[in-house]
Amino acid sequence: MDKKAILFGTSLFRGITPEALDALARRFEVEELRGGRVLFREGDLPDYLYVVVTGRLQAQHADGQIIGEIGRGEPVGEMAMLSGETRGADVVALRDSVLLRIDRNALLDAVSRQPSALLALCSTIARRSRRSTRGALLDAVRGNRTIAVIGSQRGMRLGLHVDWLLAGMRGSEHAVKCIGAGDVDKQFGEGAAQTAFGAGEQHRILNDWLSRRELSGGHLVLWSDASGEQWAERCLRQSDRVIVVVSADGGQPPVALARTLRQHAPRTPVDLLVLRPDGAAAGDIVAWRTLLGARTHYFVRPEVQADYDAVARQLTGHGLGVVFGGGGARGFAHIGLVRAMEELGIRADLLGGTSIGAFFAALHASGADSKNMLTIARETFVERNYLNDYVWPSVSLIRGRKFLRRLRSIFGDTRIEDLRVPLFCISTNLTKARQQVHDSGSLAVWTGTSMCVPGLAPPVVWNGDLLADGAIANCLPVDVMHSLGRGPIIASDVAAGSGLDAPGITGPDPEALLHRHSNPSRVSLFALLAGGFAATRDNGPRSHDDLADLRLQMPVQGVRIFDWAEIEALVERSYRYCLDALVKYTAERRKAERPETRAHQRVRARLAAAEALPRKRGTQR
Repeated sequence: MDKKAILFGTSLFRGITPEALDALARRFEVEELRGGRVLFREGDLPDYLYVVVTGRLQAQHADGQIIGEIGRGEPVGEMAMLSGETRGADVVALRDSVLLRIDRNALLDAVSRQPSALLALCSTIARRSRRSTRGALLDAVRGNRTIAVIGSQRGMRLGLHVDWLLAGMRGSEHAVKCIGAGDVDKQFGEGAAQTAFGAGEQHRILNDWLSRRELSGGHLVLWSDASGEQWAERCLRQSDRVIVVVSADGGQPPVALARTLRQHAPRTPVDLLVLRPDGAAAGDIVAWRTLLGARTHYFVRPEVQADYDAVARQLTGHGLGVVFGGGGARGFAHIGLVRAMEELGIRADLLGGTSIGAFFAALHASGADSKNMLTIARETFVERNYLNDYVWPSVSLIRGRKFLRRLRSIFGDTRIEDLRVPLFCISTNLTKARQQVHDSGSLAVWTGTSMCVPGLAPPVVWNGDLLADGAIANCLPVDVMHSLGRGPIIASDVAAGSGLDAPGITGPDPEALLHRHSNPSRVSLFALLAGGFAATRDNGPRSHDDLADLRLQMPVQGVRIFDWAEIEALVERSYRYCLDALVKYTAERRKAERPETRAHQRVRARLAAAEALPRKRGTQR
């Protein structure tokens, strides 16, 4: 193992002179750590500094709160090492890992002889401490470079699906290598892939060979079908994350595989890749995820490369998440964003929303384009009144049954986990005073719950708790999308204050709104209920502003919560605003990767022509 080359490849030691680096490398020792084992605990003395050669670690507090992950080439415990303070967190191996370690006294002795080395170390640590939460999470996700793809059922042509997934991954900035049992047998002889883990010299040779493939950079995909138990175990132990491939048509639950995962990859993140042709039912996704301990799932149609591309983007931290905020009638601005994305060929890989944003996110995740979204929304909120099943106002003004029937007519019996585009929506748990995230269950019910304004409609009772409009707790759930760690986030913000007023009245007049002649704005009880909540949430602290890669402050000024008459102009205005913003945003992101697409060039030319048009008219006058 070339310790000097490994250290030079880390950000912590890259700025040190070659002489100092050479002296340091000689002081480092190699340590192997099995998956699930603890490296050190919170409160321990800082006896060693570590560097991850291969593998993945997780830092968490003693109460179980996860701080972050530490991947290949990253240091472990550098802050406590230099400060002399006790360890600030537990660190545990998510998979079998190889580390370099150096005794604290040896490190301090080495850097004391090279003042430039100490300055370089302190400078790097300071930069790392200033990393944003957003950047740190994306770095961690994109550091998942070794992926195991495991087939769950015999007879599955897993190699084909691996090839399609690899084709999608090769669009990322890193090279991709793939190793299956056949590749190992070709390298070391028939049956070598089935060498038992830990079994003598042959095991060591194979492990070293795979470790060198990891160290060579880029992504490494290890794959195994359901027939190779020893090779499958090795893939699991050597991977940063596991993708289990299942077929939506069911078959026997892979109980043996679930047991193997718990035994050999107890902490490695597991995702589910579900083969689901067009028209096929999704199957019992929740049961599969529970059995295998999977965090999430992806649907792909065999041979449809675009589906595998979307999965690959999310696995490598480049999937695009789009978040739609709450804001009543102003939410029609979200349609303008979808229309602009369609024109530019930008596809959302996952969606989230709250309140009316949940409604539009659900429509888009169900396959509706901008035209269909506008048609459905216009019929729902403008042409027909689904909010007039009034009741005696002991709990609410309306029963809400009519609106829920409308949602069921739109979404049918679809469950959120059955959607091909991942979706979540937000409600507010009034009982526990917190947000509630819904990523499974009835799409119609949870979308309606997310829009349930207290006082206007009755809260939904669930497991003894009362759930209501999601925008009360979180008007723009960028933090929820961020926590999924799939890639960049576009947030569509349609909050702009309640917009309620009574022009011409000086007051104070406690009864002004009770008289039609002194209430020219026709402020209604509906508007007061929704506007009161809007004023509370919109004026609160925006602690998640830095979590969105592009925050679109939609042009909704002057549009009130129930101002449905303005939607056509709002959609058009928002479309033009988003088109300009997306062209600039995507140009910045793609500058280093590839030139603008023809679609972007056409739009940019049209925008330039539109900007020049008023000036020409002004000149003619």
